[in-house]
Amino acid sequence: MRRLHLVSDHTGLTVEAMARALMAQFPDLEVAFVRHSFVDGPEALDDVIAAAVQDSEALVFSSLVNPVMRARLRAACPGRLFDFFDDYTPPPGSHPGATRPTRRRPAARHRRPQ
Repeated sequence: MRRLHLVSDHTGLTVEAMARALMAQFPDLEVAFVRHSFVDGPEALDDVIAAAVQDSEALVFSSLVNPVMRARLRAACPGRLFDFFDDYTPPPGSHPGATRPTRRRPAARHRRPQ
């Protein structure tokens, strides 16, 4: 049985959905999910990395938002990390025809009187 480490800085629903969708392509492969939710700092990430590195056959799925934490996880798990943001989601505004968002100024009725 292959372990899948699901790493998230929130509840982990997104990364679990991604892992289940990918693993559905391999119905004969037995997997066990190891959830690491609310990984929101370096210490928590160190624990995840230690657990994932301990098992060289484990795959790691991540939906961490912080790019520094994603880079650390990628460096620790080369070739076996599936990252939701780096691998499957293009940066906002990178698609053809995208424009930069503009900030709207508040309407005059919302401005404070002088």
